[in-house]
Amino acid sequence: MGSYAVIAETSEVLVELLRERIRGRTDAIDIDRGKIALASPNNIEEDADVRLSLYLYSVAKNDVMNTRTREYDKDDQTARDPPLALDLHYMLTAYPAGSNGDLTPETVDQHRILGLAIQTLNDAGVVDGSEFGGSQFDKDVSITLQTDTTEEVMDIWFNAVGDKPYHLSVAYTVSPVLVDSRAEETIPPVGERDMGFEDKEEDGARRERRSYKS
Repeated sequence: MGSYAVIAETSEVLVELLRERIRGRTDAIDIDRGKIALASPNNIEEDADVRLSLYLYSVAKNDVMNTRTREYDKDDQTARDPPLALDLHYMLTAYPAGSNGDLTPETVDQHRILGLAIQTLNDAGVVDGSEFGGSQFDKDVSITLQTDTTEEVMDIWFNAVGDKPYHLSVAYTVSPVLVDSRAEETIPPVGERDMGFEDKEEDGARRERRSYKS
């Protein structure tokens, strides 16, 4: 899997990972899978049932992985540009349950949900895409908690969400996500190539002529 849809497929794998592994816990707070959403906090109303959201707020080029050379397929006699490696940056946000007038248990519950989600992603560590019904990733993808300060996380929130009240959030980097290239060139074996050289004698001098194919 490395088509143009790989970003969307990665997001689906991550949210399904959270839904399935949290649902499978018998020792933790129960969260219905429908309350774990792949959505921007900007689209979640204050009275919504969502308890946990995952939001892709940035996509960046992975400079470490993007140093590979073209890939040559001897069987097909083709050379293809290497895939583009990306870092996907997500914001994970926990929301309190509907207010019943006592904010303390609601806030504690919100903290538990965020802790449960962090634990779940930390235990996963690396995903290959196939566990949750998707296609196999071209390369295992790492899930890494970013060490952003509170101020940096809040900057992400307000840049992405705007003036909505801030909810407790953490940021993750998911990488490398590979987008296959469609740029391909046919390259015949060296022994079959017409190098365009020929010898001919003219006025006793040896000359070479190079021909170019359009």
